[in-house]
Formats: sequence, structure tokens, C-alpha cells
Amino acid sequence: NAQQIFNIKHIGDVTVKYNGSTTAPTSVGTYVVTIDVATPDVNLGEVNFADGIAKLGDTIVYSPVSNFRIGTLTIEPAEYKITVTVADKIYDGTAEAEIVADTIVEYGRLPVAGGFDDVQFDPDAVTYYYPEGADAGTNKTVYANFTSCLKGDSAGNYDAWIEITNAASAVIKPMTLEVTVSAVEREYIPGNKSVDLAFDFTPAEGDDGFVYVDASKAKGTISGDAAGSYYVTVSDIILIGDKAANYEIS
Repeated sequence: NAQQIFNIKHIGDVTVKYNGSTTAPTSVGTYVVTIDVATPDVNLGEVNFADGIAKLGDTIVYSPVSNFRIGTLTIEPAEYKITVTVADKIYDGTAEAEIVADTIVEYGRLPVAGGFDDVQFDPDAVTYYYPEGADAGTNKTVYANFTSCLKGDSAGNYDAWIEITNAASAVIKPMTLEVTVSAVEREYIPGNKSVDLAFDFTPAEGDDGFVYVDASKAKGTISGDAAGSYYVTVSDIILIGDKAANYEIS
């Protein structure tokens, strides 16, 4: 009866976790809970109100309770966990990271009638990056950046979180920088068996002006000092500059 309904201890605001139930409401959200209580043997749908008086036809009846708010039901998203592993990369001047595709593992898809809930991880919705910068090194920190990374009809019923298995141990390996060395022709100088050298190389985008060959240490030597053509022996080719540590010379 109505008295029993109003004495229920659980009237109020209730919060539950989404569990794939097919009983309405079936989606994450906050819902107002109301009750309708009619006078015994009175069909609430047949009651009319006029001047605050409830009537069934011409007969006055006790006012039924209609749309009486007793609280709210909040359904919170279920957790959906994804684990990934970031691939080692060769330095390219960017802070972007990539994952190893076959390391993706998903947890949390709930069973429903006939199978499992329609929710999947969308790897294209996530970018990974090195917050401390793009420089080569080991034990690099990696973060994942995304707004929503789930797809499927039930995606809105889940909260995704991504665990990067090597989030604090990723590796950016130095880039091999191919340096072309050319001897600079000169006039005869008695007793001089050295030649100046010119260097050509293409660093990663954005690194022009931040990596050089140390011309003061580079050596080019020939076997004689007379005018003529010689094979040139090159030594001590060393990279310097703010970005030099990101390269291995070839």
C-alpha cells in the first residue's frame, strides 16, 4: 500500500555501476524516480482534477499520488581498460610515439544476452607522445592523449583508461646521419699534406643549425705535397651542437 511505499528505506539518491542490464534504464545517466499511487480500485488514468479535487466521473475520490518524486537513480560508466606497449623509435625530431599494434589488450567488455556488449577500443582515436621532448634516450616517459577512444553502440556506457606497459621505459634510438665528405681543392703549398674538407648531410626536420661537423677537429690528409690528384684520408669526423647527441655518424 501507499504507506508501505513511503516507508521504504531506500528512497533517495541511488548510484550504481553500469552492468549491461537490459532492464530500463539501460544507459549511463541520472534518472528521476517517481511513483504513481491511486486510491484502491481506482484507475489513475481515469481520474480528472478540477479545482484541486480528484473525480472519477462525477464521484469525488481521494486524491491519488501522481509523478511523486522519491529520488534519483544514477548509472555510472563501467571501467574499460586497454593496455598497450610503445614501440622503440628512431629519432626523427618529433615527440610522437607509436604503439606496437599486436600488444593491444582490452578488458571490461560486459556480457549481455547473446554475447558481449557492443564496445571496442578505437586505436586511431589516441595519440601517444613523449612529454619530456623528442631527444634520443632510454627510460623515456610516454603519455596517451585522447578525448574518447571507444566505439560501438554501448561506448557511452564505459570509461576508458589506457595503461602503457613501458610508460616510463620507452626508447628513442639515435638516428644514423649520413655525412658526405668532400676534399676542397687548393693550390700547391710546399710541405703541406693536409686539405680542407666540406660536409653535406640532412638532419631531421627542425634540426638545421643545431647539429654540425666539428670542422676544427676534422682532418683530411694526402700522401704528398706536390701538385696532383690524391686519395684523401679522412679522420676525426665528430658531430657537435645542441642536437648532436641524437645522431650517430655514418
